Amino acid sequence: MKKIYIVILNGVIFTFSSLPLASAEGISFETQILPILKNKCSECHGDENPEVMLTVVNYEELMQGSEFGIIINPSDPATSYMLEMIETGEMPQDGEAVTSEELSLIKEWIEEGALNN
Repeated sequence: MKKIYIVILNGVIFTFSSLPLASAEGISFETQILPILKNKCSECHGDENPEVMLTVVNYEELMQGSEFGIIINPSDPATSYMLEMIETGEMPQDGEAVTSEELSLIKEWIEEGALNN
C-alpha cells in the first residue's frame, strides 16, 4: 500500500513541478506586454514626437500617462483609460488591432498591479 501512495505522490509532484512558472509569477511587462505595445502602438506613441505626449515604449513613460493624465490605474482595469480605448476599438487608430488574447494579457497585467517586471 505504501508503494501505491509513493507512486501517486511522485506523480503529483512531477505534475506540479512541470507547470509553467510564468503563471505563478504573473504577466511580465518586459516579455509579454511591451512587445504588444511596441508592435501595435509605437507607430503613434513611440519615442519620437509621440501623439498626445504618450510614449509606450518603456515602462516609466507609459506609467506617466499622456497630456490628458494617467492612462493605467494599477490593479483597476475598469478605470484604466488605455484599456478602455483598446476595448472600444478607438486604439490603435492605424495598423493592426489588438487581438482579444493581447487585450486579455493587458487586462490581467493591470489587474496584477501593472508591475515593471
